[in-house]
Amino acid sequence: MRHCGSVADARVCRFRWAVCQIDILGRLKSQSAVHKALAELPETLDETYERILLAIPREHREFARQTLAILAAQSELGTHTMTAGVVLSMVVRSLDLPDDNFHDVFDIRETCGCLVTFVSARLPLYNPGHQAWKQHVDTEKLDQVVLAHYTVKEFLYADRTALKSTSHISRFALQEQTVIRQWADLVLRTAVSAPASDRVISEKTIGDYCSAVGCSIIKTWEEMLVEDDLADACFDFLDPARAHHSRNSAVIANANIDWFSAPTNPRVAALAECYAKGWSLLAGAALRATDARQIIETPIFISIKAKRPHPMRPAMTKTCLLLLFFNDACLTGPSFGHGHNRKQRQWEILAHLAPTVGWESLLLAAVVEHNHGELEWSTLDWMVQRGADVNSCPCRLTPLQAAVQLRDPEAVKILLKNGADVNAVGSAAGYQLPGTDLSHELALDSPLRILRTASCAFDGQMASRLERKFARTKTTKATLEKLLVGAGARDFTASP
Repeated sequence: MRHCGSVADARVCRFRWAVCQIDILGRLKSQSAVHKALAELPETLDETYERILLAIPREHREFARQTLAILAAQSELGTHTMTAGVVLSMVVRSLDLPDDNFHDVFDIRETCGCLVTFVSARLPLYNPGHQAWKQHVDTEKLDQVVLAHYTVKEFLYADRTALKSTSHISRFALQEQTVIRQWADLVLRTAVSAPASDRVISEKTIGDYCSAVGCSIIKTWEEMLVEDDLADACFDFLDPARAHHSRNSAVIANANIDWFSAPTNPRVAALAECYAKGWSLLAGAALRATDARQIIETPIFISIKAKRPHPMRPAMTKTCLLLLFFNDACLTGPSFGHGHNRKQRQWEILAHLAPTVGWESLLLAAVVEHNHGELEWSTLDWMVQRGADVNSCPCRLTPLQAAVQLRDPEAVKILLKNGADVNAVGSAAGYQLPGTDLSHELALDSPLRILRTASCAFDGQMASRLERKFARTKTTKATLEKLLVGAGARDFTASP
């Protein structure tokens, strides 16, 4: 048969052709109509599909076309089949039909005929306690709708369909990228408009379905969405300040960031989510929608779940985007992995951020979050090797001033080894890095003056909760003074 290349394909097409003829004959209401149809059987599967489309009443053609387009797009995703009710809701929304329309799921079966198939199945429910989707035998079975056969999508996408002389047939031709783009836009906008909900999540309603499938859409078609100017829709979907995020946080598997509260800048939140999920192209679009000050100074509040919770220890930590990706305890999920792979992923994020915020700002953040458990190549060494100026102070303090405030002899050693000026001071102007206990008022004090007069800015209790290794003892201050004096440090305060 035409358009079925191999022998196996030809057999499949013949079987599919027979199925369609049986369905068409079963819809006829008189013996004479059956005899006429048998006498005029189409020769090919293409002709069969054309006759099915021609039989659709004019007033239902746009409804049928939109239904087929939505099902074709969903089939490209390969997962998350839709219930008949969800498909109907999507068609109604995409056609902007009034709320009092009379369409129901039977219209899908009647207008599309054997081009679609209804399959009865139980939907999985999301169990917040186990953080997983599970099948429940006691849930009702619901009809799910899919394209009946791969040849249906092939026919709708084919150039030969678009070139048909009959306008009714060519009108049903679909362009793959356009179909996916429109469906993705519809899903993301629907998810964002869904109200907050703390009930058990399923994919029965359109709000639940779109919330569940949104991340899969972004992950699968990230490049297309960025190129087609749908980045803003993706950012809105990822925004934890939106009402729908109570659904998203429950249904997004392998969540990487557990927001305690939403950042004041939604683009910064979206940027953090993109990095955490490994979506570098979308992260690039988010970077272009922000600037260095917004990225550096927007505070972020992350929930911290300790293995042994204690009422006197905080349940959240205040941080910022620059500090976030140095905190292993804040980041989980497959996009980060473990050990060397985790460090490599973190370094990729820092390299992506550097052109916008500068290596010097990142170096200060690395000093603040310096982990004494780093036994291999230090992140501080790695950043200096990539051009970070160890004496620069875009965030008011020099890295050495910060390391001294934090009583971190290992960081001081690394900075001195890489050429840090032991008497360099910071600036009264510049960015302020939230999420630290550093005193920016000490920017004009020399590192040695800070050591001798200022209190330690290191919060050991929080470090323990973040599962960071640290070494702060009574001898630390003496060790630091020996390091600084030995390098020629002077005790002074510079003039403003």
